[in-house]
Amino acid sequence: MAKKAPRRTAERILETTLGLFNRFGELNVTTTLIAAQMGISPGNLYYHFPTKEELINVLYGQFEDRFEALLKNPPPANLEVTREHLLALVGEIWNYRFLFRDLSHFLSRNRHLELEFPKLLRQQSAFFNQSLQHLSQQGELNLRPERIGMVAKAMSMCLTHWISEEYVQAPRLALEPEQADSSQVRAIDLLLDQVAPYRPQARN
Repeated sequence: MAKKAPRRTAERILETTLGLFNRFGELNVTTTLIAAQMGISPGNLYYHFPTKEELINVLYGQFEDRFEALLKNPPPANLEVTREHLLALVGEIWNYRFLFRDLSHFLSRNRHLELEFPKLLRQQSAFFNQSLQHLSQQGELNLRPERIGMVAKAMSMCLTHWISEEYVQAPRLALEPEQADSSQVRAIDLLLDQVAPYRPQARN
C-alpha cells in the first residue's frame, strides 16, 4: 500500500494554531508556542505566516467559506430539517469557536475581520429570514410577516453570541473539546426556543 504524502507544513501550522486558539483563546497563544507545539523553529513558521494576524485571517477565511456554503442551503421544508440546518451551522461555529469567544476584540483590532464579519452576519440574518418565511408558508409556524424580521434577528444574535455566553459561564471549561456535544445541544435548544411559541400546537 502506498504511503500517504506528508501534509504540507502550512496546513499543519493552521491545524495546530486552530486547536490552540480554540482551547486557550488567541490572546493566550503566541507564535513561539505554536512553533514549539509543532516542533519547528519560529523562523519556519514565519516563512509560511509572517504575522499572527495572517494566521487569524486565513483561519477566518476557512470558516467563512464553510459557513457561507451552509447559508446557501435551500430553505428548510419543515422544523426537522431546520434542526439539521442549525446543527450544521452550530457545528462550524464550534470548530472555529475562538473567533466567537473574543469577537469584539477581533473586530476592534483586525481590519479584515472588521470589514468581512458584518457581511457574513447579513447573510446569516437573510438565511433566518428566508427560512422563517418558508416555514410559515408551509404551515410549520404561525408567524405573522411583521414578526419574521424580529424572530430572525433574535435567532441570529443567539447563534453569534452563544459561544461567548458559554465562555462567560465557565471560562476554564466551556471551550474544551469534551464540551462539544453538550454545548452544541444548548445552542440548538436556545435557537429552537425562539420559534417554539409560533408552532401550531403551541396555540392549541
